Amino acid sequence: MLALLVDLGLQSDEIELVLLRCPRLFTYNVQSRSMPVVEFLSSLGYSQEQLRQVILRFPHVLGYDAKGHLIPHCHYLKSLGLTDEELSRLILLRPHVLGSGIEPVITYLRKWLRIERTRIGSLLWSTSEGASTSGTASSSAANAGYLQQKLVYTPDGDKLLDADGEAVMMGWEAPLMEKHAAAICRGGGGHYLNVGFGLGIVDNEIQRYSPASHTIIEAHPDVYAHMCKLGWDSRPGVRVLFGRWQEVLPQLESYDGIFFDTYGEYYEEMREFHQQLPRLLRPGGVYSYFNGLASDNFFFHSVYGRLVQVELATQQLQVRFEQLRVAELGDDVWQGVRNKYWHFPLYFLPVSCMPLKRVALYR
Repeated sequence: MLALLVDLGLQSDEIELVLLRCPRLFTYNVQSRSMPVVEFLSSLGYSQEQLRQVILRFPHVLGYDAKGHLIPHCHYLKSLGLTDEELSRLILLRPHVLGSGIEPVITYLRKWLRIERTRIGSLLWSTSEGASTSGTASSSAANAGYLQQKLVYTPDGDKLLDADGEAVMMGWEAPLMEKHAAAICRGGGGHYLNVGFGLGIVDNEIQRYSPASHTIIEAHPDVYAHMCKLGWDSRPGVRVLFGRWQEVLPQLESYDGIFFDTYGEYYEEMREFHQQLPRLLRPGGVYSYFNGLASDNFFFHSVYGRLVQVELATQQLQVRFEQLRVAELGDDVWQGVRNKYWHFPLYFLPVSCMPLKRVALYR
């Protein structure tokens, strides 16, 4: 497997990130699984550099069955109205469509919204950058690449920008973060977890609720250094864990409130985090996340909100969305930012509570 990754052009640091993203990578059979996948992707007309990008963003694909899954799955995607060229571009921009994460979206569109099968392809193509949890639609912000970029805090402390000038977080989100903190902390005095520090707005708000403990996960080295400079690593009752949330899972305990706000990850990663909630969230605890899914397309923004409700219901978590009006964001707010990542006058703040007593589910 290592020789294959090197042949595909991955550097040593990229191989390390791929392994962190997909720990099972070295259990895949190269000859019977991974090589046929590479040959199939090459048949789509990808260059070696494009193959490298696909593997960096979705290394799990190397463990798929090319004949049993990838080929029929791509035929299925084309039956939704995608041309060969559109399918190739869609996979390059959002390789996660080769996995199972796209199926709930398609099922929802067909079963509940009754959209004709042949129209779904154009809808997928219209949001082919994927649904980023952070709100930005930049394909360059895939987590592996993001963690290697230099991040910059603006002098006024109002923006955190990546190397491409995309906003990782901005000060206009402060009223939303205040409400998120209020939702997960409720009466205060509990044990709280925040995934993703950013500007530290939500963590400052959590501190106002006199937490018994306050755990912060931060993956980016520049943000972590900034946190330490501000003294977060030495605050009483605060525990800072440096690394991706997938890496530090074994160090996590259980919490009364959890907030999730990562950058450069996609809906599939958030689904993986949701699968951990029965272990991480205490009975009666509250979970919330920054609702930036498909924030440039209200139709898909609503679809993903409904999907979160459906999928968290399988964990016996009921989700409600509180409507908050967003202050008018003029051009001056976005000055110095490459892309505007919020377009709606309303923000739908998700609040999900773990029941006091879980019911055993049998299949």
